[in-house]
Amino acid sequence: MLAVSLVLIGSYYYYQLREMIPDHITIEAGSTKLKKINEEPEAFFQDEVVQTLGTDAVRIPKNAVHIVVDDKEAFAEQDVGTYHVQYTLLGIVGLKNVQIDVVEEQEVYPGGFPVGIYVETEGILVIGSGSVTGMDGISYEPAKNIIQSGDYITSINGKPVTTKEEFIQTVNEEGANPVILGIRRNGEESRVKLNPVKTGKEEFRLGIWIRDNTQGVGMLTFVTPKGQFGALGHGITDVDTGLLMNIEKGRLLDTEIISIVKGKDGTPGELVGMIDYRQEYNIGSVIRNTKCGIFGNIDETVLSNFTNQPVKIAMKQDMKKGPAVIRTCIDGEIREYDINILEINLNSEDENKSFLLEITDEELIEKTGGIVQGMSGSPVLQDGKLVGAVTHVLVQDSSKGYGIFVEEMLKQCK
Repeated sequence: MLAVSLVLIGSYYYYQLREMIPDHITIEAGSTKLKKINEEPEAFFQDEVVQTLGTDAVRIPKNAVHIVVDDKEAFAEQDVGTYHVQYTLLGIVGLKNVQIDVVEEQEVYPGGFPVGIYVETEGILVIGSGSVTGMDGISYEPAKNIIQSGDYITSINGKPVTTKEEFIQTVNEEGANPVILGIRRNGEESRVKLNPVKTGKEEFRLGIWIRDNTQGVGMLTFVTPKGQFGALGHGITDVDTGLLMNIEKGRLLDTEIISIVKGKDGTPGELVGMIDYRQEYNIGSVIRNTKCGIFGNIDETVLSNFTNQPVKIAMKQDMKKGPAVIRTCIDGEIREYDINILEINLNSEDENKSFLLEITDEELIEKTGGIVQGMSGSPVLQDGKLVGAVTHVLVQDSSKGYGIFVEEMLKQCK
């Protein structure tokens, strides 16, 4: 019994220790951390990794964790590149191999103002399939077990289609003749055959619910000096399927918050924005929709209007529990509101939920109830550096929500 207990305690301690060590660390060239990795690797672990988790961290005996650096010369010279270090327990038991990326120092312009977002899908998104009633009064399901939710229709009888209007027109033109649909499912292309159902005098249907665009309001997180932007902090997903949307192109538009629906426990609030889709209100182009947010290029005229000073980036291991601020706009003015960082997960499987925060600013709570829909992408700053962005609200407690590390978003700026 004693032996089993010791094994269980040792295993628990081992895996707790592994969880505290990040799988990946990004450090800026010129940082004193590189020198510490080279000269005092154990101190680097103790100071930069364990202490990030605060008082909740497992107490690690001094010098219990050893680090083996594969290229000390590179760290000493602070060369930009990718390196690996090996963490061991007491110099004997292997813990984890950690990738360390050394990058150039980065500065960005923090956002915090609302933007309208309009994106068009790459192909026509299938929401689902259902039955249709033919002119004979019989119910048919021509797409059943053939088309699935999340499929993208790219062509009909070899003819490319990109909009719902094109799709409907082509189906009606083909009449009762079978149609061959080109579809993309999980990144793979294939073709399927469907038989249209005549539902009206000159109307034929395939029993497919489709969508070719979506729009909404969110917050711009940052703009790089080169004019690349990141926003939302999470991807745009289809409201019906919950799947990340494959987009072909999109626009970033100037918008204005016209009302606030205050959040309550159990019911998330919302920022209601007015979007004008006319060309003169375009402020940028959306190029990429990823699980870490949307990314693209801001218009040069908009970039020239940034009057705030750029700020430095803080990497995830630099974030600490305690006071911070979010930068957001709810009533026409960009302001910073007090928050508290409650938890930090350096190895979160969901990048959008890498840290937990709580709104502590009484004014913001009074106006919105906490975090509301439409605030996604609001920058999080700590000690004057940009560390992340707000992504989610806790439905049962709207004063709390999750965030994403800004370094994860910056990786998507190409």
